[in-house]
Amino acid sequence: MEEVTRPRGRPRKVDMSVTSPATFTLEEPVQSLDNPGDPNQAAQTLLYYLPQNVQDLILEARASRDVPLWQMLLGYVMQCADGTTLFAPHILTLWNSGRPANALRPCRKCGGMFRAQSPDAEYCCSYCYFDKLQEKKGHHENCLIAKTQAGIIA
Repeated sequence: MEEVTRPRGRPRKVDMSVTSPATFTLEEPVQSLDNPGDPNQAAQTLLYYLPQNVQDLILEARASRDVPLWQMLLGYVMQCADGTTLFAPHILTLWNSGRPANALRPCRKCGGMFRAQSPDAEYCCSYCYFDKLQEKKGHHENCLIAKTQAGIIA
């Protein structure tokens, strides 16, 4: 235990020992990778779980830097470490169930399946969100259910 002084507070004792990575185990082994030692294939698998707009930005940045995808993703992790944000990750709710951010999900009001444009969306349209389906006699013209079925949102 080392004593660490906080910016505006009294010192506290913190365990600064590092646990060997060998002591960490996966709950389930990864089955989908052809070559578990291939970092690009692992990066592609992880990229799939990010929202589409984030995927597009990462791929664009990767192309402009002309580096492998795995180096881009690990570079972001290193940047978080440098900026001391490793302990404040942005965790998407769909990740708790093991689903990617772009997965089909049911609307909390009407139950229709839609593909969200924002990662944590729970309602397909504003009419469902504000409980106006009966009053408006149907979904909003920009409803994500219709866009998903039409293939506008892939």
